Formats: sequence, structure tokens, C-alpha cells
Amino acid sequence: MNTTIAVCCVKVKDFPLFIHSRLSLHDYYVSSESSVARITRADRTYIGKVPGSSWTVFVGNHSTYVPVSLARVNTLSESKDDNIAAELTDTVYSPVILDRGGHDGIRRLLFGAGFEFWLHRMLFLDALSFLSHGQLSQPLDRFILVDIDDVFMGHSGFRVTEADIVVRVFYMVYNFTVVNYCSTKAAVTILD
Repeated sequence: MNTTIAVCCVKVKDFPLFIHSRLSLHDYYVSSESSVARITRADRTYIGKVPGSSWTVFVGNHSTYVPVSLARVNTLSESKDDNIAAELTDTVYSPVILDRGGHDGIRRLLFGAGFEFWLHRMLFLDALSFLSHGQLSQPLDRFILVDIDDVFMGHSGFRVTEADIVVRVFYMVYNFTVVNYCSTKAAVTILD
């Protein structure tokens, strides 16, 4: 499949910010330099092509702009100008950028595409929490209720102890700690 890179570079009026639009991206990375990430894990990369082919990326020309996420431009084949294609592919762009309000005093997050990409949904929830100073956020504690008698059956004639339950559940579910348990149920919390 041959595609050409259609780059539209525009300066945002009255701001030191440039946008490139109609791009296809790959290797999406959530930056740890931004303090926006709350639910989303920073320093992780979504490897591969990012869904969608009409992304807008931002290039800030001032310290008020902090990249929240980074990605590379996806080029599948030849372009009319190979120098532009090489320059775009070698550069990392920001599909989500934080404006700390250095010019007009208004903090904002700019998204370069909709919410079809699942990481954008998570970053949007993080943006609501960040911009509202935590007023529009939910606690991060999550609990899972495991019904022990559904997980395993004891042998006839043997009594299953609480220690047996803890050991068996621990090996069945990866990376968790039993918080509260009784004879037939255990509440567990997922740890990071």
C-alpha cells in the first residue's frame, strides 16, 4: 500500500505553537516529564501503528509547552520529497501537549485526535484530574472479590485451612495481596 505524507504545518495565531496535521503515527509514548499522568503509566510505549490516520501533532516553541505524549510519524512508502519523509520519521512529535498558561494564564491540554485510541481516553481522565486540581477524580483503589469456592474444590475428607486459601489464590492471580478473607470469600487488591 503506497501512501504519501501530506504535511500541513501551521502556526497557531498569537502562540509559539506549531501543528502538523493529517499524519499517521506509531510507537506512542507517555512522557514522564509531564505531571499530568495519574491513571496512565508514564515511561511506557505503545509499540506499533496507532489507530487512525489523521493525527495532529504539536511542536511548542516555548517553555510553557510540555509534551504529555510522544510518537513517531508512520511512513509506509515513498513520498515525493524523501528529505521531508526522513525528517518526519526521525523526529518525535507530541500528540498531546500541556500548555502551562505562560502566555495567557490559562492552563490547557491539547489533544491531536479524538478518543478512538484507548490511551487518549485515559489521558483525558488524567487531564480532568490535573486541570481541576483533583476535584474531578476518583480514588485509585480498586478491589476484586474472589469467591474461593468457585476458584477450587477441596478433596473429600480434607479440611481446607485459611493458609491453603491464601496460597492457592496467590498462585492463581498474578501480583496481588489478600487484604481480608474469611472461610469462603477473599477481598484482594491489585498492587502496582
